[in-house]
Amino acid sequence: MVKESNIVSGVFVEMIVKPGLSLSAIGRFTGKRILPIALLGLFLILSTIFVFAKDQQRVFDLCYHIGVSDCSKGRAAVVTFLANQFNGRDNDNDDDDVYYVGARLIAYQLLHAPETRFLNPTPLIVLVTHDVRPSKRQRLMDDGAIVVEVNNIDHDIPIWEPRWVDAFTKMRVFDPKLVPYGKVLYVDTDIIFTRPIDDSAGRR
Repeated sequence: MVKESNIVSGVFVEMIVKPGLSLSAIGRFTGKRILPIALLGLFLILSTIFVFAKDQQRVFDLCYHIGVSDCSKGRAAVVTFLANQFNGRDNDNDDDDVYYVGARLIAYQLLHAPETRFLNPTPLIVLVTHDVRPSKRQRLMDDGAIVVEVNNIDHDIPIWEPRWVDAFTKMRVFDPKLVPYGKVLYVDTDIIFTRPIDDSAGRR
């Protein structure tokens, strides 16, 4: 160890005192040490790749946690919102809820209808409050939407119109833990599309 340490010190001394001899000094130092140095470099490269891959995996773990297995930062998504409207009476039919019907219509238009569906694969996310019926959630998922339950946003602002009580909860669309996408387009459930919204030729 002492002898090798002296060799290392000698190399740096020669590099500083005699710059013209630095290459030869390095050559004498490396000699038979090329293989260990190469292995060390390979180890550092693989370690860096592993660290970045692990960080990327955290994004996919988050997406998997909310039921999205193929999302990543930088991709775009379309989001709509569905709150409880008619669940107060047990004899109501799901289709009596006009907002639920609107959400299904959006899913059909964006994911299936030849005239208006996405030209490029794009997720449709439906944010739902805790009291939206399981049957509605399942139907939306069967339609191809991604259903994500969100907590209500509490506030003390007087709301005189009952159907607007949950309006503040729409702000959950800006929560990256619930909607982990780089770009998000929010649409209400009373929107009707006339052409694909990702058609660049149709933009003005």
